[in-house]
Amino acid sequence: MAILQLEDGRIYTSLSAIASILNSFNVVVERISFACDRSLKKVLAKDILTPFEKYQVLQTTNYVFPLLKKRDGYQRRDVMVLHPGSPCLYPFLIRSDRWHIHSQAEGLHILAGECIVGLSHPDGTQVQLLLRAGDYIKIPPRIKHRFSLSSSLNIKAVQYSLTPDGCIPEFVRTPDPCEGSSPTL
Repeated sequence: MAILQLEDGRIYTSLSAIASILNSFNVVVERISFACDRSLKKVLAKDILTPFEKYQVLQTTNYVFPLLKKRDGYQRRDVMVLHPGSPCLYPFLIRSDRWHIHSQAEGLHILAGECIVGLSHPDGTQVQLLLRAGDYIKIPPRIKHRFSLSSSLNIKAVQYSLTPDGCIPEFVRTPDPCEGSSPTL
């Protein structure tokens, strides 16, 4: 279940309270349960997934794609698999932990592991959101955010985008003097 931390240190664990606060960012956070049979649990427990196992993950989450396509306009989805042994982990984290925006909406459905999403409001206030398995977030275009992993450095998620190129980050400057620091949640 998601956990939201405000700049003043207040923490929210109620999904309705989190959704209400994130409404000012136009960010959607919700729970999307997924069927997790024994074979999928085995696949999600692995560090590395074969192309066939990624296909299995997409097939298992197939029931939600038509809804997100219709409601949020997504046309593409892909499986994100990051773990400490992944050669793309650190380059990905270096890129995504910097404040950035996208020209299109970005969706992420966490299937295993955790991540931290930092959001910056146009007035400069910031929040941090810990997402866990079953959580879904939709970040609209032009919302300043950053993405990091929890200390386990493990995540499996379905990423949703509007175009085949996916969500390309546009890095932005932020007046925050702690810009390079990692999220603390």
